[in-house]
Amino acid sequence: MKTMAELEMEIPEDFRNPVRTPEQEAMLEKMHAECKAHEALHMAVDKIETEYVCPPIPVRSMDWQATRKGYDEGDLIGRGATEQDAINDLLEQEQE
Repeated sequence: MKTMAELEMEIPEDFRNPVRTPEQEAMLEKMHAECKAHEALHMAVDKIETEYVCPPIPVRSMDWQATRKGYDEGDLIGRGATEQDAINDLLEQEQE
C-alpha cells in the first residue's frame, strides 16, 4: 500500500502547483470579493437579536428571548433565563 506522500508524487507537478495567468488571478480576486460581500450581507440578515421580556409569571427561566433579525410570526424563538441561554436555545432549535 502506498503512503500519501507517494501518491502525491504521482500527481503531475503542474497540478500540484498550478500557474495562473494574470486574468485568472483577477477573476479569482473578484470572486473572493463577491463571496466576502455575500457573507457580510448574510451575516447582517441573520443577526440574532435579544430582548429582556420578563413575562408576568413566577418562573424566571423565560426572561430572555432571541430571534433572527427580521423575525416574522412563526419563526423560531429562543428562550432562557439569561441572554446567552436564549441565544443557545435558538441555535439548538435551528440545528434540529
